[in-house]
Amino acid sequence: MSGNANIDFYESNPEFVRTWSDARLTISSGWWRGVADGDLDRAQEQKLDLVADLADFKPGDRVLDIGCGYGGLLAFAADERRVGHALGVTSSFAQAGHIKSMGNPAVDVRDVDFWDLPASLGGFDSVVAVQSLENILGGAPAGVGSGLPAMREVLGRVHGWTVPGGRFAAEVCVAGPRETREVREQFETEVLRNSRPGTMPHLGDLLNAGAGLWEPVSVATQHEDFLRTLDATGSLLADHEELARGLGGDALYLATCETVRGTAAALRGGIMRVAWISWRRVD
Repeated sequence: MSGNANIDFYESNPEFVRTWSDARLTISSGWWRGVADGDLDRAQEQKLDLVADLADFKPGDRVLDIGCGYGGLLAFAADERRVGHALGVTSSFAQAGHIKSMGNPAVDVRDVDFWDLPASLGGFDSVVAVQSLENILGGAPAGVGSGLPAMREVLGRVHGWTVPGGRFAAEVCVAGPRETREVREQFETEVLRNSRPGTMPHLGDLLNAGAGLWEPVSVATQHEDFLRTLDATGSLLADHEELARGLGGDALYLATCETVRGTAAALRGGIMRVAWISWRRVD
């Protein structure tokens, strides 16, 4: 985002986000297979369906969404997949408030940081993380470390929260084929400087960190779908500029535009890729 350190994108007014996102305020990569350009609602609904398949949501299940955003996946899980209980975790007051306002009896939310979640949290059939592992890793406490140790700690905690045979599905921004340490640090500084701390893992490191805990069921990487999502987002920002500025203010509007442009440049330049991963718990 821009250099104004007073901006916290994750505390954005939901109505501001609605001016440039889909109806569910998903704010992550859509899944555009067979979807017409510009149909962001359909692309995001299709992505939620994909994540639900990767996590093997079944009627009556208990599911946990870590870094749940504005609750789009939680509502989808409850309404479309008929899970019994969908718990979201976010450290954003604005996001948690929006989820509570939905009034869905099958959906609950905790306004708490991932690293403050208790080990006693458990009994979930599935856990999902949609573009949140980056922030979780970037915000790891000093005692946890960084890199592989932090990844191992995250995957170990998620393992402990699931039932035997449980599933974990993630959409995560990973280092691309042309990523270098210097380029990554420049991207994280210039594009994400107003976001909360985030670290793009290398896909191989992330998979290796789960050894003995999680068996990869499927792994796919791409960048075209995210680019189409960002193109649609950019168009909505331009079309709704006056309304968006009125709801979020000039600084937030410009920061959002800069983030969209910078992320698209990182994808086109091979600095970043998006990975969809499905794991099965090892017991």
